[in-house]
Amino acid sequence: MKNWLDVVVDAAPVRSIFTDDIPSLERVDLHEVVLHRDGPRMSIRFDLASLPKVLPTKWRAQGFNCVQITLMLIGVGPLTLSGWGTHCVVDLAVEQVGERLRLVSRDGPVMIDVTAESLLIEKISAYHA
Repeated sequence: MKNWLDVVVDAAPVRSIFTDDIPSLERVDLHEVVLHRDGPRMSIRFDLASLPKVLPTKWRAQGFNCVQITLMLIGVGPLTLSGWGTHCVVDLAVEQVGERLRLVSRDGPVMIDVTAESLLIEKISAYHA
């Protein structure tokens, strides 16, 4: 089975930071889900539960201890979104379903089930939590 980065249009931004491993989408802390009518698109921003084995020098120097990723789904099709709160820790899964991608959340207060034509890394950053 493919890992989630294998279905991302350009995974280079994440692979350049997580050089020895693939970041897990388990126990991510959702910050934001934004729907855009252009595309139509959906952005989903979350903190990863773990850090890369070797932090980039700039991040280490600034004392960053949390990595945040924003994914962009393009060509959003069927979408189900329910629940929300101030602490939305979920497991995300991304899979190829025919010609489309499917992103779902599991085991948390938010239920997301969305299909899209493509998935890309909109942003990867870090901060001190």
